[in-house]
Amino acid sequence: MRKAKSLTLAAAGLLALTAGAAIPAAAETDFKGKTINIYAGGQPGGGVDVFTRTFAPHYARSIPGNPTIIVKNMYGAGGIQGVTHAYVNGTKDGTTLTTMAGGPIQTAAFDNRKLQYDIRKFEWVGSLNVGESMCFVWNASKFKSVQDMMSGQMTVSATGASSNSTLLPIMINRTVGTKMKPIAGYGGAGSVLAVERQEVDGRCLTLDSLKTTHPDWISQKKVRFLMDVALKPNEELPKGTPHVMDLIKDPKDKLAMKLFLLPSEITIPYGLAPGTTADAVKTHRAAFMRAVKDAKYLADAKRRKQDIKPKSGEEVAAIIDELFTAPPDVIQRVKDYIKDNSGVGRCKGDLCRKKSSKKKKSS
Repeated sequence: MRKAKSLTLAAAGLLALTAGAAIPAAAETDFKGKTINIYAGGQPGGGVDVFTRTFAPHYARSIPGNPTIIVKNMYGAGGIQGVTHAYVNGTKDGTTLTTMAGGPIQTAAFDNRKLQYDIRKFEWVGSLNVGESMCFVWNASKFKSVQDMMSGQMTVSATGASSNSTLLPIMINRTVGTKMKPIAGYGGAGSVLAVERQEVDGRCLTLDSLKTTHPDWISQKKVRFLMDVALKPNEELPKGTPHVMDLIKDPKDKLAMKLFLLPSEITIPYGLAPGTTADAVKTHRAAFMRAVKDAKYLADAKRRKQDIKPKSGEEVAAIIDELFTAPPDVIQRVKDYIKDNSGVGRCKGDLCRKKSSKKKKSS
């Protein structure tokens, strides 16, 4: 009797497991007739914006109910504005998403100031790419090598004072010995054009952003790549481009740079507002993975020179957790290196994000 009873219970358990396996698909939230807002921490025409607008229609097709997706650019403070808005005002039904470059994540991990968001509380859906940064100048620039970057001050355009475009050059200065001076206040697209117009000497950003927005600059060799700033050497850069890890001599500085670059592993991540319902989170994560494998999307991305190297929501969450649980001494070293931005200049050129208008007084 006991044996028979055990078999019956085992069969019942197997049936329960079988039934449970079907629940996620059946429990997917139907977004028919709804509008999903994506608050993008990037200026129109910049890398975050272009990637997101390419992805959005394909993502909508992958979500049950084929909802309308609206991309809203909120790029103030290096993308922190959009993240904060989604965190504070986001709905919990799966209709609020945010995406960004690395700045808001790095700020949360390494900046001691009080923020209005906790990056760890977002419900992560997935990320589109791995950010492989580099520093470049216009082909006519007097800066031709890393040694030149160490010998003389090289201005680089940046967005917010706390954005990755500012913090990365500062971090390179402290670990490698270069003398880059970030000039903050540009929009994402304007910061790149500032190099062409020679308002600044150069820019540090992801290679994919440059490929997406100005592919002809690369094919026509209008720019010169001075440094590869990624966790692993980027094979797409010209052979012989110095890799940042080879330039850092202090082992502790190497660890600090590796930690600083960790958020680049989840470039253009998508997060749902904290407290989003479990079913909506499951729906978005499943839809995201369907979308990034969709042949139409991949073909569209390829046409726009966008390399897609996706990570799942679970993988994004794990990297965020790794970032915040790193050895305290390594975290502190990064904080010490990037906390002093007193040498950061302010944008004064035509491409600045905020222009002062003298005509308003006379009109």
